[in-house]
Amino acid sequence: MAELGYRFLTPNFKFLFNLDSVEAKKYGMEYFYEHVDAEDLSFYFDTSIASFEYLYSLPISERKNYKICLDFRMKGSRGQSFRIVQQITVLELGMKGEVWLVLIINDLSPLHDQDVPARRYMEKLSDGSRVLFAPEDSEVSSPVSPRQLEILGLIARGYASRDIADYLGLSVSTVNNHRQHILSRMKAANTAEAIQMASRLSIL
Repeated sequence: MAELGYRFLTPNFKFLFNLDSVEAKKYGMEYFYEHVDAEDLSFYFDTSIASFEYLYSLPISERKNYKICLDFRMKGSRGQSFRIVQQITVLELGMKGEVWLVLIINDLSPLHDQDVPARRYMEKLSDGSRVLFAPEDSEVSSPVSPRQLEILGLIARGYASRDIADYLGLSVSTVNNHRQHILSRMKAANTAEAIQMASRLSIL
């Protein structure tokens, strides 16, 4: 972390991003930042700063017990756009408890919409609880929760439960339970009807 450099980049780095892993190793994180979508870059930095400030506020024994997850937009070397899911976990601490080595896993996001804003969450590994980046309460009166509204919006975009689960960091069964609760709370016969009702209420 002191060097902001990479120790290893899989050859899939080129496959995923059409980017040069040799150049990435040479220039470190700067090379990666140059390819993050301009609209998402400040969000990415804000997430990193807030996450590590949070980790340093914890007892040293707790600093390896969290995972940071982001979904954001990037551009390849030819200007093509794609979305990346990034997971960051702390592997090793220095002698004074400072974060020394982190594992960063990048993969293509199951979502392909370039108009969906970046999102993030931080999860405690021991119990799966979410911290720091709690979802904001919906400002619009809604018969469903903000999480259910988020899932309904993704359903409206044509995404299956498996993709929604991957995107939100949930299990498929949790997503399907939310789908059932959406229908029940909106008194809708099916998701298409729920989407229509949400549109009429201007909450979707």
